[in-house]
Amino acid sequence: MNDGARLYDIGELRRRARARAAQRVGQAFDGQIADDSVAGVRVRRYLPSTIHASATTFFFLHGGYGLFGDVELQDGYCRLLAMRLAHGVIAIDYPLAPENTFAHAIAAVQAVLREENTGVSVLAGDSAGGALAVATARAGEEWPECVDGLLLTNPNLDLTLGSLAPNAPAGPDSGLMSHAFAQWLGDEHAGLRLDQDARRLPRTLVAVGTDDSLAPEARTLHAACTRARVPSRLLEFEALGHGLVSESHLVERIADEARVFFRLPAS
Repeated sequence: MNDGARLYDIGELRRRARARAAQRVGQAFDGQIADDSVAGVRVRRYLPSTIHASATTFFFLHGGYGLFGDVELQDGYCRLLAMRLAHGVIAIDYPLAPENTFAHAIAAVQAVLREENTGVSVLAGDSAGGALAVATARAGEEWPECVDGLLLTNPNLDLTLGSLAPNAPAGPDSGLMSHAFAQWLGDEHAGLRLDQDARRLPRTLVAVGTDDSLAPEARTLHAACTRARVPSRLLEFEALGHGLVSESHLVERIADEARVFFRLPAS
């Protein structure tokens, strides 16, 4: 049986993701962390004790193929990002497939932004969450709120999977992506490419490892931003694969780049 035909137990995938999150040593956090509900969507707020008066908030969308994950999955990244930048972070527990579609996830993110967008909003997304972040930003002409920036870490962008680097040693499971995206995207977003047209995007910072099979998509998006004269920065980590945000020293580097790129006050 090839990867594309493999069967996946979604309940087991979710159980394992929760177990992995529970086993991680919590990143120390100097500040307040609170779970909340905004417009019926679960969120987690990270407010560092030292916080700039800047009105910028980072909204984070976790990875997990659109099938699994929640605010626990990349809690450590959110903690470190908030502390390193001295800005608030709000993690959004968006709805997952197969119970919900990509369109439902976009609507949930929009609903949170409608309630919480009181200043400058940077939408951060990791892996599949990166796809959701870009799709939400591209929907800007269809709803009144605005995404002011994108911070993408090893994002899925070519959802046809046609751009995967075939010999990359460290990318996400291609079979699971195929299975997941078939359920997540639905007919409305089938065959979606988010890497080729940047005309409706805000300023965009992308971080990816050169050994990640998703690296070509990140480069394509950066080139599209350049063509569209959208301010962009491509941060490539040599000989590293998928999962950049699990390494604290890489998160610190990404946060430092984000501070400069999004013109935030120095810590």
